[in-house]
Amino acid sequence: MSAMDWQAAYERFLPRFERYIGASRLALCGFSACIDSRFQLAALADQLGQLPTAETEDFVRRLIARAAAGIGGEFREEWPEGPALLAKAAPPRTAFGGTGSHIAWALGTLGASGLVALSDRSAFTLEHVDPSILIAEDGRAVPASEAQRRGDPRPPIHVFEYDAGRPLAGHLPPRSSRIIVRFEDPGLEHDADFDRLSVTLAHEAGAAVVSGFNGVALADMAGETARIGAIVDAWRDRGVATVHLELAGYATTSARDAMLAGLGKRVTSLGMSLSELNALSNPADSIEERLIGLGEDFGLRRVCVHADEWVASATLDDPALERDALMAGALLASCRAAAGVPVHPRQTPQGALFLDPPLPPVQRIGRWAIVAVAAPHLSNPQTTLGLGDTFTAGCLLALGSKVGAAIADDERIVYPETMTSIESRTVHGTCL
Repeated sequence: MSAMDWQAAYERFLPRFERYIGASRLALCGFSACIDSRFQLAALADQLGQLPTAETEDFVRRLIARAAAGIGGEFREEWPEGPALLAKAAPPRTAFGGTGSHIAWALGTLGASGLVALSDRSAFTLEHVDPSILIAEDGRAVPASEAQRRGDPRPPIHVFEYDAGRPLAGHLPPRSSRIIVRFEDPGLEHDADFDRLSVTLAHEAGAAVVSGFNGVALADMAGETARIGAIVDAWRDRGVATVHLELAGYATTSARDAMLAGLGKRVTSLGMSLSELNALSNPADSIEERLIGLGEDFGLRRVCVHADEWVASATLDDPALERDALMAGALLASCRAAAGVPVHPRQTPQGALFLDPPLPPVQRIGRWAIVAVAAPHLSNPQTTLGLGDTFTAGCLLALGSKVGAAIADDERIVYPETMTSIESRTVHGTCL
């Protein structure tokens, strides 16, 4: 498809997008929430040679090298003094963060609802929570303004943002992105109110998401996956059809693999960035083979990947609904990139570019449908923070809606869905 074709496809999608909003159901959003401490990497780069300590200099130079190589992502740093030294050099601004939080915020902006697990009910944290986000309080789902303030704030997660074309000490980042640094393992939310209420409300929920395991110490992983797995089982027993696990970046492959071993076969959907997919599977294999291989390995119904310019999924369910889920996610994320915060999209962002994905729009491989769409791409977004989470919010909006398949039916013929049947294909040693 040409750029013009993709633009037209999104224009035709917008009325369906509004219908998904009108048919939305509650999303259950666990188990990661935090305060983000947001730094502009350029402000630190401008102070090289004048930073407080040699260790601070080394840390900032490593961030710059990562940004110059086009690598965002996330990592763990053993440096307890780091946050205070960095804040002294370039005071950050704070915002409510975490995958579940960003998803609920994006949904709330549309008038849909997300219930977030949040154990930190301190005044400082609740003041950062958007009024559209629901939390559990005394057996009810309430906005943060109605929650009882209690406890002390937890340490923040540190985010270093940078822009394509903005020099960093002589280096020019090829893409706008952010680097997330954890100076400790924050663990998952232990919010007993959410755990109880989410199970009670599961029959009303259209979808659920679990995330945050990259902040769990390896020694705690087995216990945490067992705890969350039991809640996931309860959600599914009460009718939640889509339970999505967002992968994220891990300090070690051992931690990632331990999480997947404990939880991968209890969810129905798995999502990740392209870099995370490349770390999890062999980049020499095709995207189709890798998505299907993960789906078969873990018994999933859906595996999704998001890149800067495109998104794709392997699904055992309706490919037309999956196409709309991907378009809803890409539209929401691109409009957030343009505005800097979640917004209700009325059109694709001004100046967005459309590039064809590296795989066909729709194809059939054995029992799997592979769906790919171009994402409206901005070379110089206002933010890249939370874009993957906002994309996931759009997907869950469509997949969890009351009448999603009926809405997707509107464009089964108009959209170019040429299906290629391959009778048998070997993926990860499995003949499909």
